[in-house]
Amino acid sequence: MMEKLQQERLVSAIMSQASAEAAFNMTLDSYKQRKGLHQSEIPIDANGIAEMATDIEIGRTFLNSLIYYHINGEDIIKKVSMAKWWTSDMANRVISQCMELYRDYGYLEDYKIGRFFRDVRAHPIYAGTNEIMKRIIGRKLGI
Repeated sequence: MMEKLQQERLVSAIMSQASAEAAFNMTLDSYKQRKGLHQSEIPIDANGIAEMATDIEIGRTFLNSLIYYHINGEDIIKKVSMAKWWTSDMANRVISQCMELYRDYGYLEDYKIGRFFRDVRAHPIYAGTNEIMKRIIGRKLGI
């Protein structure tokens, strides 16, 4: 059963990663279009966009390695707990920043970012809360 929990947590981490990537790509495309149309109205937030892109890349790299280890039957309990916790927090952080880039429009039902924003709130709860993930990590570290 514990083996299947780790697989569920890996899937949960992948869901968080995919949500962050989709929301970011959609937001970046929208931001570029709006920036070109209303140059003076859209604040340039290159640092925030760079941070989001970096977080997403780090998450993708970590998950790719975990998928490899999982396929090869290695023990990934500690690392998958780290990934589940980190990617769900990262997805919440990234999607919240994406929502800010949409400004008021993000709250309109016409924009998918609002759906991402609502849905990602549950990711830290799926497959064991992030607090449980931290306890598992601590136990695996011997504390």
